[in-house]
Amino acid sequence: MERGRSAGPQHRTVVALADALALSEADREQLIDLARSGRLRDHWTRPTGLCELPRSVDDFTGRAAELAWADDVVHAGDAPGAAGVALITGAAGLGKTTLAVHTAHVLRPSFPDRVFFVDLYGMSPQPLTADDALIQLLRALGTTERHLPHDTLERASVHRSLLRERRVLLVLDNAGSEEQIRPLLPADGRSRALVTSRRLLAGLEGVHRLSLGPLPLAEAAELLTGILARRASSDGGSAVGELAEFCGGLPLALRIVGNQLVSRPGWRAADFADRLADEEQRLDQLRAGDALEPHPGSWPACATWPSAWPA
Repeated sequence: MERGRSAGPQHRTVVALADALALSEADREQLIDLARSGRLRDHWTRPTGLCELPRSVDDFTGRAAELAWADDVVHAGDAPGAAGVALITGAAGLGKTTLAVHTAHVLRPSFPDRVFFVDLYGMSPQPLTADDALIQLLRALGTTERHLPHDTLERASVHRSLLRERRVLLVLDNAGSEEQIRPLLPADGRSRALVTSRRLLAGLEGVHRLSLGPLPLAEAAELLTGILARRASSDGGSAVGELAEFCGGLPLALRIVGNQLVSRPGWRAADFADRLADEEQRLDQLRAGDALEPHPGSWPACATWPSAWPA
């Protein structure tokens, strides 16, 4: 109990406690019955706080068509035989995770049995295995440590069974392969899944697919304007539009540029635009804290990035 592996005592512990307290026979039986019912209730329904959905950004901008698509997928999935899995693919920096998290917050009222988020680290040197992801999800769904199946196939079966009985939304972020994601998906029932990946995952059957592209220039400028609203100084619209164009409609690049200016009140947007106009300096300018520019191959051609990239 102290290690969080069980929220209810073993039967022998309750009996020992009843003996130590010298309870009457009636009180003894009542204590044992309450402990037993508590353990059974705890088996599936205890709140855990695991796999919590990250916060959505306050300045989320645009993507109206994509939000409508996700809403259609989730609610059209109520029809018999319809797929309840929405797969969002695209290059790094396009805002797949931000879109999925924002969508999940918008749809949360439709999922009374909670929304869960798992980062699968699909592009990292050590992606999360399907088995480890199942353990996280089963714990989040209320399965205690002692009731976790030992076999991956059994875990996947229990996972699907729990999802079938509930109305849950899974956000499975940064999937690296079909093998990694397939055991985590809901089958029939009312639960749904939002999946993001840099890869197409063409081997997944019966899923709804969205290929995410850059923001249109007008929405890119609107996002940057919203970020820069936190600055004490005002920035000219032409300079903001120029910065948005340099970022090629990539939300990550726009946020890096915006955060650079917000954290440096003395900088003028027009001056920063002049810096980005120099292709030799552009890469060095697009770093802000632990937010780094995406892999060069992910930038659209319209961003006019340097031809020589560091290894």
